[in-house]
Amino acid sequence: MIPSFDEDIKIYGQGRQDESPDFESLVEHIDFNETNGNKEKAEKLGGIFAALKPTDEDLCILGGQDSVESSVLYQARVLIHFLCGRTIKKEIKDSFLIDFARKSMYDAIKRNEPDYYKNLTSGAAYSFYRVAFKKNGESADTAGAEFAKLCGASKDEYIIGIGRKIYTNTVAYAKALIEKCGYQY
Repeated sequence: MIPSFDEDIKIYGQGRQDESPDFESLVEHIDFNETNGNKEKAEKLGGIFAALKPTDEDLCILGGQDSVESSVLYQARVLIHFLCGRTIKKEIKDSFLIDFARKSMYDAIKRNEPDYYKNLTSGAAYSFYRVAFKKNGESADTAGAEFAKLCGASKDEYIIGIGRKIYTNTVAYAKALIEKCGYQY
């Protein structure tokens, strides 16, 4: 006969609690963000961020020039999107809006540029930036150094400088755009 171990198992707790108050407050929160325009603003913000490129005049990174190698331009775009997502998370004070803006950004990239999206989500660049920021602190210098490594030019001061400029200009641009949204909390 197989022994029973059920008598050794003890489950403590008050049983299942009513979840309806949490659900109701969540629905109210979503309704609040839809009726005051926050959700629409977050969606537009994500779309704007998705379309950013290192040659855009709004970012003033490369002054509109395309003379930089395509691999550097690609890595620049990855860093821009990484920084936009990070700035959304830091600057928007509502988790619903944070999730919605970031999802809108990545959905727009996926819809408009599926190959870039596939590379972006399957690549390791975001992880390298996260680790570098955690280890060395989030700064233009850290972003520039990591950017240059990902471009295969870790000692190239010009490429490091592009990475620094991407960090500085992208974060400033993203913060200004988020502030301009005028979210109501």
